[in-house]
Amino acid sequence: MLEAPIPANEAHRLDVLRELQILDVDNQQLFQGAAELAAQIFGASIGLVSMVDSDRQWFAARHNFDVEETPRDISFCGHAIHHNDVMVVPDARLDPRFRDNPLVLGDKPVIFYAGAPLMTDDKLGLGTVCVIDHEPKYPTERQITALSQLAHIIKDQLELRRVMQRSKRRTEDAGRQHAYWSRLLHDVGSNMKTALNGIVGMSERIRDEVQEPTVAKTIASMHYSAVTLSQLADQLTNEGLRSLEAHQRSLSPVNPIALASAVTSMYTAEATRRNLAVRVSATPEASADLLTDYERLRLLLFHGLGMLVTQFTDGSIAVDVTKNQAEKSLMFKLSAEGSLQTDLEEASLRAEVAGELPEHWQDHSTLVSVGELCRALGGEASIQLVETALELNLSIPVRLNAGSV
Repeated sequence: MLEAPIPANEAHRLDVLRELQILDVDNQQLFQGAAELAAQIFGASIGLVSMVDSDRQWFAARHNFDVEETPRDISFCGHAIHHNDVMVVPDARLDPRFRDNPLVLGDKPVIFYAGAPLMTDDKLGLGTVCVIDHEPKYPTERQITALSQLAHIIKDQLELRRVMQRSKRRTEDAGRQHAYWSRLLHDVGSNMKTALNGIVGMSERIRDEVQEPTVAKTIASMHYSAVTLSQLADQLTNEGLRSLEAHQRSLSPVNPIALASAVTSMYTAEATRRNLAVRVSATPEASADLLTDYERLRLLLFHGLGMLVTQFTDGSIAVDVTKNQAEKSLMFKLSAEGSLQTDLEEASLRAEVAGELPEHWQDHSTLVSVGELCRALGGEASIQLVETALELNLSIPVRLNAGSV
């Protein structure tokens, strides 16, 4: 027996077959008429539409045939996909390729076979439309031509499905991008509002206490600006479901300590209002510049700190920057302890950071943005909750390749 050979373009062929998402799907209604018509054209017992997978042939439609799939190495269709035209085996018992094939030697032997390859426009044989009988047959040219034409019709259906699947994926990808940037916008608005509320509250307290007219005027101006920006943050949050274009990515040297200090200062007022002591520390070797995407790293730290500030009161927040020489990465450890404002579950927090969320999940979570931003920077994020302490670890590579951004 000659086993069905493997095409030279096998990897590409299988990719296209997977792209169709047709295997193990009930397509009887889509192809059943073709299987029945093929059998009628030849007056054969069996008509099939087969898809040749990596190690099996799976039947997308079956007429008078109960088996859903057979091994590829003994399949007739595995041979037929190598042909540009219809492959005809009048009597398999006399054909050296098949005479000792288990399908020929079985209780219901395959004696006659005719299969037209389902050849894509880029010359990939995905499967066949074929007919089988238990006795020899010698088909006419008209029958062979009709089977070939039927294969072309099925091929056109597959090509249409291929286009539709690609369009569906593009739509899904666009939807994911839309959700990502919308959530990011929502989180930016929420965290801006958190930071600005602290400035608004502090400026109100100072304004009521200051007597000197010039200073009072400056404080009033600061208060007005903070309120205006807070209203803008509200608008960003409320319009967070609008579509946003991905901002241009670029690499530049970034001083991690200076950036961590700058981001932390944005929450100083709100941290004071919540009675949270804030500190930034770093080991000497962590002072070297990172080569990374500045905007994404700034947003990553902004969201990470925003999450901690909004969850705690009466405690402390720390940002510790250390360098891992072995892994050539920098670790930002954002930790907080004090009184938790909401009930948190560690398993849920970890799922949000990892992006392991159910498909129907549509809620906004700063931690989801933290995880996505960290991965976009080639890093890893992890979170740990122990009683009244929360620790968020962000590992960022010292150098980020432009192609991976």
